[in-house]
Amino acid sequence: MRIAAIKDFFRALASPPAFFTLDQDRLIPGDILFTADRAPVSYLIRGFTVSKFSHAAIYLGDGLYAEAVDVGVRVRAASMIVKPVLAVRRLKEGAPENGRKAVERVNHYLHMPYWLEGAVLSPLPFDAVEEGRNLFCSHLVARAYADVGAPVLDDSDPHKISPGKLFRSRKLFTVEAVVKTNIPGDYGRYRRMKTFSDDESKRNEKAYLAALGFFNKYRIAQPRDMPEIFDYLANSCQQMLSEELDMTIVKALLESKLLDIVDEAKTGSLDMLLAKLETLENERMSAHLIFSESTKIERNITALQVQLATHIDNAAVFQELLKNKKYLSFALMRDDKLRHADFTRRLIAASADYLALLSAKQSALQRAGEI
Repeated sequence: MRIAAIKDFFRALASPPAFFTLDQDRLIPGDILFTADRAPVSYLIRGFTVSKFSHAAIYLGDGLYAEAVDVGVRVRAASMIVKPVLAVRRLKEGAPENGRKAVERVNHYLHMPYWLEGAVLSPLPFDAVEEGRNLFCSHLVARAYADVGAPVLDDSDPHKISPGKLFRSRKLFTVEAVVKTNIPGDYGRYRRMKTFSDDESKRNEKAYLAALGFFNKYRIAQPRDMPEIFDYLANSCQQMLSEELDMTIVKALLESKLLDIVDEAKTGSLDMLLAKLETLENERMSAHLIFSESTKIERNITALQVQLATHIDNAAVFQELLKNKKYLSFALMRDDKLRHADFTRRLIAASADYLALLSAKQSALQRAGEI
């Protein structure tokens, strides 16, 4: 099997890829998503674990899924999944209820750091490392289900479960929720671009680690993530300690540059898109390129709409906290989420304008008989 995986890699380089996406109407919360890419590391993982798959994630419902990747545990729009290898599996027993419980549990792991060592050593037959707060892809899924009393494998600890081992679990069955798509081959290059949310995850983790100094100083049990730190501040009754924690969080937010992301993005993705809009009208494009660009923008808009709803909800949370306690960290986070929301609205509007121009170009080609 390992030799076969190496052969598959070189064979794939010489052949045009087929891509698959998800039929979200057939998914329910808790469904497990298995994927693989046309990248050397994916083939190495598949060969080492004797599997077709190199990555696992969990569907959350409402068009979202969670995964543990190099920047930590994050949430993404399921519509952005376009892979050459893709499968969906579901619990044979207790799927709807246990799936919802596992999804709720995943929320406790958001922004947890990635566990590279655990991922590398998970296929080994012995326990080479101890499980901690870090997570890797299939580990996240198995951990969430184990936490709610519905383990996906009875004979393995969550941190010993690779994507391949998870896929082979007899407690799961395959769901027909994968469809072939006409996304062209260059979509793979587009998806490997560094994303705005990945950068946010890294800075969020840096702020979290900096804020832990307060809890270590007073020997207080460490919160698991930034939301728990804010929750502790919101519920603390000791004014002097609360004020010190507030200033600790503010310093952590500033030092991690978590609050600078929107300003940086304005001079990045938005400015580039606006510049592209100015030149697009006079640019000659083939039908294939129009289709490719339209597909990218449509999927981007879907993901941005999900992000916008999240930013608005987060701003409302911090606004509610400010009604009870006037902490600077709450105000900074509320204002930051509002700026995120405003920036995302502008990006959606610019993307919609871009899509409209592409549609006009396509219509022009049709009138000219070039399609």
